[in-house]
Amino acid sequence: MKLQKTKRKNLTLIEVLIAFSIVVMSIFPLLYPHVFIFRQQSVYTQKIEMNHAVNLMFGEIYRRLYLQEIPLNDVLGEREFQIDESFL
Repeated sequence: MKLQKTKRKNLTLIEVLIAFSIVVMSIFPLLYPHVFIFRQQSVYTQKIEMNHAVNLMFGEIYRRLYLQEIPLNDVLGEREFQIDESFL
């Protein structure tokens, strides 16, 4: 009995590149929701941090008003205050 040699076709570079591009294109829809959620979480985290900083600065202004370090007439007259390092 004679064994026949099967001819095996080698893959060309273009076939490999096409297969790779199909795999990459199928991965993008799987990753997009996770990237979108990560971006939204980072934006939300920045808003929370900004809100916390504003609340801390309000508390500091309120404390200074209570200790009469800032005159109430300046606040009622809507005078602008510079925010320096002591507020932060």
